[in-house]
Amino acid sequence: MADTKTQLTKLDKRELAKIDEACAEIEANSKLLLIVQEDLTHVFSRVRALTRSLVQRYPKAAGKVDSADS
Repeated sequence: MADTKTQLTKLDKRELAKIDEACAEIEANSKLLLIVQEDLTHVFSRVRALTRSLVQRYPKAAGKVDSADS
């Protein structure tokens, strides 16, 4: 009986260690995802700003033609 209890305790400790490791990995990955999300938000913001700038600079190329030009 004691041998079985010892085996279960060792198994539980191993399983708990695996769970702790998985939780740490999930936490690290979630932090990385937040960083990536912030970076992508910044990139998309810059792309929108550059697109607006290009449309203002080259309205004909963007398909925005005034009625006086046509």
